[in-house]
Order: sequence, then structure tokens, then C-alpha cells
Amino acid sequence: MGVLLDILTTLLMLVVLTLILVMIGKFMSKKLSNKQKNGWLIIHIIAVIVYFSGLFGTLLLAVSTTFFTDGKLIYAAHLFIQYFDWFLIIPGAFGSLMTGIWLAIRTHWGLTKHYWVIAKWFGNVSAILFGANFMRVWIHDSFPEIFSDTLHPLQNPAYLRNRQMLFIGTAISFAILLSLLVVSYLKPWRKIKPRNIPVKVKAYTWSSGTCQENNTPANPCTKVLRAGNFLAPRAGFEPATLRLTAGCSTVELSRNGFCKPYKAVSLHHGHQEVL
Repeated sequence: MGVLLDILTTLLMLVVLTLILVMIGKFMSKKLSNKQKNGWLIIHIIAVIVYFSGLFGTLLLAVSTTFFTDGKLIYAAHLFIQYFDWFLIIPGAFGSLMTGIWLAIRTHWGLTKHYWVIAKWFGNVSAILFGANFMRVWIHDSFPEIFSDTLHPLQNPAYLRNRQMLFIGTAISFAILLSLLVVSYLKPWRKIKPRNIPVKVKAYTWSSGTCQENNTPANPCTKVLRAGNFLAPRAGFEPATLRLTAGCSTVELSRNGFCKPYKAVSLHHGHQEVL
């Protein structure tokens, strides 16, 4: 129960940090320029390198303990593993997550526009949750208990079990980070398609000299509208471009003799109405 509570607490903190960055990005209307983007990208790459360095150093020191028999050297190796976690892995993990989110929301990529960006966010969050709630136990919490005993570490079953879990945990963290690196390079999966919001358009038909909307008679000789297209008024043999603003043609023909001044048409949020 305690582990689950710690996971939920860490996850809530990461979600809050993400939302804060998203809100800040929305208030800044302009996207990053190429120079700014390259600067943030360099910072992001440095954070990833620091992250990788901490994991690699942890794995190297953990493996080296299998070749040592001196208890002091084993103690020193695990002490430096703690330093790597404090000063390399944790800053690198949070730095890569925060700079990655900032680059996503301040560039054309967006945080929720591409599946690979969402996958990277989930992968980074998963790596941080795993490190904060499991690797922390094998690196920090068990350290005083194991090395406070007068028993030699290689003869202590608790130390051997803890070292084995440290190997497994470091390998899992490496696998997550390598998969994120591959996803960032290949950028697989297509862009998320936006939802099509239907726009309601009033349909007008011409019948017996009047415009009708849904079988409701309207004023005669109004502009005929169909699916948002404006059609020219009926002007007999006269070119329509000469009298688009006039009530009727100067050539009074039998089919447009009943014409009155045309009514203005307004568009409001996708709806067409006769004023």
C-alpha cells in the first residue's frame, strides 16, 4: 500500500509539472525561433547524456562489485552509486522530461499531436516512477542496513539479493531510455487526426420565384444559397457582373419583374441567415 501511494504521489507531481508548463506555453503565443529551438534542443540532449552517464556509471560500479573481495571497495562502489543517482540520474531524468515537454508545446510538434511524442512522455514518466519507487530502495534505503552489519557483504544474503535487484533495475532503466531514444530518432506512427466538427449550413432552394428554407417561404428574389455557395441573381440576358448590387435588372424581363431589393446575407459561426 505504501509503494502504491508513493507511485501515485510521484505521478501527480509529474502531471502537475506538465500542466504548469502547458499553461505557461499557452500564454506565450509565439513559437520558438530556430535559434531558440536549437538552444533548448542542446539543453535537452545534454540532459539525456547526463541521464545515460548516471545509468552507465551505476551499472559499471554494480558489476565491479562482483570482482571485489575487499569490503571497503564494495562499500565505496555503492557509495558512488548513490552519488551518481543524486547528481546524474535524477537531474538528467527531470531535465530531459521538462525540456522535452517545453520543446513539444513551443514548436509545431505539440504535446498531443503526435503519437511518438505522447509515447516519449509516458516512457519518461514511467522511468522516473520506476527509479523513484524501486531503484531508490535498492540504492539508498537498503544501504545503511546492509553496511552497518559487521558481516562481510559477500557473506550477507541481504546484500547479494539487493545487488541482484540493482542489476535488474538498471537494465530495465537502460531498456526504457534506449527505447525512448529510438522513438525520438525514428518518430514512428502517424500524426493524430483532428476530429471533424460538423458545421450546420442552412440550405435554400428556389421555387416559384421565392427562396425557401426547409419548406418555409422567404422574401422573393433573395440570393439563392446552397451549401454555402453564393449564386448570382437572375438578371435575364444582362451579364450578372453588371448588376450584382442592384435590386433588379434595368432590362425588365417577364421572369424578374417581381424583383425587389436584394436582402443582405450574414454568416455567423457557420450559419447563413437572410437579414
